[in-house]
Amino acid sequence: SDAGQFSRGGYSLEQRQGRKRWHDEGGAPLERVCRTQICDGRRCNDALIESAPEIILRCACSWNRNEAMNPLLGFVPFIVFVVLVRLSDNLALWVAFSAAFALAMHSFLETRVLRTLDLSSLVLFGLLALYKGFLRPGLPLGTELLLVEGAIFIVLLASLVLQKPCTLQYTREPVLPKPQDSSRLVRAHYVVTGIWLAAFAIMTAADIAAALTPKISVNIAMAAGLVALAAALTFSVRYSAGALELEHPS
Repeated sequence: SDAGQFSRGGYSLEQRQGRKRWHDEGGAPLERVCRTQICDGRRCNDALIESAPEIILRCACSWNRNEAMNPLLGFVPFIVFVVLVRLSDNLALWVAFSAAFALAMHSFLETRVLRTLDLSSLVLFGLLALYKGFLRPGLPLGTELLLVEGAIFIVLLASLVLQKPCTLQYTREPVLPKPQDSSRLVRAHYVVTGIWLAAFAIMTAADIAAALTPKISVNIAMAAGLVALAAALTFSVRYSAGALELEHPS
């Protein structure tokens, strides 16, 4: 028919006498044509939406804010390792390797990209599990902790030096412009990556002190590491939630 109306993602399309015009939620017409994405859940389809010149379309979809910035995801293998290491270091290494493999494959199948922390954890825990299991079964726990925490510290430090904070790769892309282009969100990832860098610096320093000083045991080093880990987790959750509220106010 010559007249009809279609709505999606908070915008309505009105067709009348062969002409199409998009309207916003308040019914105001949008004049110019620009390209964006209308998302339905997690799948996005290209569409044409008309917008006024001064309007930047922030979002024409429904999405989960919790998925937009999830910096903790890359540290899951390490957290698994820390939780299980006192039960069995061999078990902890293989489970951490499995978690890193699952995260890396999920990312690769979805985006064809291997994220830095996923790939680093995959290589680190995989090689260490093989070395511990087949070449040197008697590898001391303190050495394992130093290798794991020191390696992740180096990865985080390198990401900041290269101005590509690791946690930024765990940002989803639900809006235009992309979240990576948002200065507030990028700054938030610098802060979160810096906090984790400080936490791993404390862990690595405690491991080195335990290796060099007989008065400091591995248990004391692990306790210091757990405190640093808990602080980093708490800060990341609260700061990430605050950053999202600033970037995407309801």
